[in-house]
Amino acid sequence: MRGAISSSVAFWRGKQVLVTGGGSGIGLAVSQRLAASGAHVFIAGRRADVLQRAVATLSLEAPREDDSRLLLDHHFMACDVTDAEQRVGLVSAANAAAATRQRSSSAATLTTSKHRDCVDVVVHCAGATLNKLAVRTTASDLERLFAVNVVAAVEISRLVTKQTLKVLALNKPASTIAEGEPSLVVPDLADSARFVHVAIGSVVGESGNAGQVAYAASKGALSAAFRSLAKEYGRKGIRFNVVAPGLVGDTAMSDAMHPADTERWLGQSALGRLGHTADVAAAVALSCECGWLNGQVVRLDGG
Repeated sequence: MRGAISSSVAFWRGKQVLVTGGGSGIGLAVSQRLAASGAHVFIAGRRADVLQRAVATLSLEAPREDDSRLLLDHHFMACDVTDAEQRVGLVSAANAAAATRQRSSSAATLTTSKHRDCVDVVVHCAGATLNKLAVRTTASDLERLFAVNVVAAVEISRLVTKQTLKVLALNKPASTIAEGEPSLVVPDLADSARFVHVAIGSVVGESGNAGQVAYAASKGALSAAFRSLAKEYGRKGIRFNVVAPGLVGDTAMSDAMHPADTERWLGQSALGRLGHTADVAAAVALSCECGWLNGQVVRLDGG
């Protein structure tokens, strides 16, 4: 049926998405979900071979209203998100990928927006965990977890947001700028849900967990930072949310867990099951698609 296209696909069609930790686990599930909905995905991780295999699994086309197919363009970049220079290079490369499509003649039909030279959505899936009692946790442990789970995510979002604000300023109609008015303004309401940053947090960051003091502290700090970013940039049309899952069964973290700990997580779930990476990907998609969702930590643990 002509024009019969889901609101999910309509939101994602043609958007540039940056996914850190996108080569495996939750990051790969997110990348696959968003590519299947029509997004151009740029994934980052430490190992080029893993990323190359991951990109090969992403959808290469998505439906459009006129029943034609939108060809998708995915990229990957191997980098260490805890390295400041490599973070700058990653964000520059992701922005460049969007700018390249903007310059192509066919890209003009992908969206009604005037600008396509910046990342639309960032999903922070890169992370580190640690199971260690507090008395055995060292300062180096804390620094390592905060470097990956907090500093990398906040810094990448900061770099992306700086470019977004420049693009928004450049795309404001000159006739609407009063003399002496600042150039950074709220975009049109129809486009205000477009720019979104989502971080993968943890229920441990909200409720704590014995043996995970450093991990809980880092994920709690991440949630606090994203709540604050949401308040700073919501009026600019840039949203920030956190998806905080419980134990996800099909990940390396759960594979390494002691069976007794797994049973404990199962016992805490009203649904009586562990999560799946596809569940987390669905929550990430929803947190982006719902334009009124901002500054929220979405607890995802089966109740």
